[in-house]
Amino acid sequence: MGIAAACSSSDASAPGNTGSIEPSRPSPDDEPRLGSASDASGSDIGASLDVNAGDAVDAGMPPKGPPPIALPFTYTRNDIGIPLTAQELATATDELIQLLKDTRYFDFVDERMHGWPETDPNHGFWYGHYWSGISLTKSGGKVTYKHSHDGADNVGLRTSQYLEGACYGHLLWGAPLTAHLVQKMARAYSAWILAMVRSTNDTNPTLLARSFYRPNVDSTEGGRDLTIDYSAS
Repeated sequence: MGIAAACSSSDASAPGNTGSIEPSRPSPDDEPRLGSASDASGSDIGASLDVNAGDAVDAGMPPKGPPPIALPFTYTRNDIGIPLTAQELATATDELIQLLKDTRYFDFVDERMHGWPETDPNHGFWYGHYWSGISLTKSGGKVTYKHSHDGADNVGLRTSQYLEGACYGHLLWGAPLTAHLVQKMARAYSAWILAMVRSTNDTNPTLLARSFYRPNVDSTEGGRDLTIDYSAS
């Protein structure tokens, strides 16, 4: 089923806020970059990931780079059942959009995805993604994300579903909120790669960490007073 985007606003002040969204595409300066920052162990996670094809561990490995965007063969999926009418599709789309508006879906996701804050005064590599094994509390106006002792695992698998939805939303909406949300989660995938790079001379094939943990940090991201407590993990 096709996914329609939400009419969501970057203003998270009101649950039913459906203010107008001006189309805004990310500028080149907003594209995710592999910055320099230090992880909890002090190792440089901003090491370059550029590896020449000749540096591959196995000479028989395919060249590095993004996967092809087309299959090397033709695949046709046959329709099963009675096709939906244009009116049925339009009605379902309107219902989905209204649901996303009423729940402030994209705002809700953006407020809970976290990793390293964009507001870091030291300009560390910022990103955010879905986590399992955390508790969320609010006291005296301060929000705390507290991670559990057993940690999170396979966070990329869970984050991918939110990233896909945000991509659809941005393609259809073009709003600053969805643009930033896509960027935040895309940078998380870069962060997992960088966490596995042990030095600037590391020529091993690219590998993503299942998850990794930074030092505890306070932030005012999104105009909120929050703490990310990784200490138990």
